[in-house]
Order: sequence, then structure tokens, then C-alpha cells
Amino acid sequence: MFKGHIPQVVFGEGALSEVGTMAKKYGDKAILTIDPFLDKNGISEKVETLLQDAGISVVKWTDISPNPSCFLADDAGKLAKDFAADMVIAAGGGSAIDFGKA
Repeated sequence: MFKGHIPQVVFGEGALSEVGTMAKKYGDKAILTIDPFLDKNGISEKVETLLQDAGISVVKWTDISPNPSCFLADDAGKLAKDFAADMVIAAGGGSAIDFGKA
């Protein structure tokens, strides 16, 4: 159930290392929506490891393109619902962040 949290945007040097600690206050299951470029470059593995180290189970979604469609957002939403995700963690540029907000 949506708890009415206001999205947080975190960036800057060292921000990635805080993802597990920050996410833990929202629950223990996350959907990670991440830019495909970051996924291919190993960043998603780093994020997943940090989350898992904090006791958070993760499912990943990388099917994000510039100006993502509402249909893909619906598909990701179904994945998040089926996984019973407590939160969405979006990583990447504008399209990935917009996708995560959707």
C-alpha cells in the first residue's frame, strides 16, 4: 500500500554508498529501475549488493528508453506489485528517474 512518502532525489559524491541505509527505512523489498547503460557498466550490481547487504531484496528493471512509454511503466508496475515491492529506487539520468516516478 502506498504510504504517501515524498520521493527523495539523492546525488553527489558518496551518495551511492548510502542507498542501503536510506532504503531500509522504507521496507525490505525494492524494484530498481536503472538506465540500461548503467546496468551494462556494472552499477546495478553495485546497487543490488548494497541493498542486499542492508537486508533488502531487489528485482531489477532496465527496459528504459528516452521518453519512456506508459505501457512499459505499467509493465514495471506489475512486476513491482507481483514482487510486493515496498519502494522504487531509480538510478540514472532523467528518463530513468522519470520512469521510477511513474
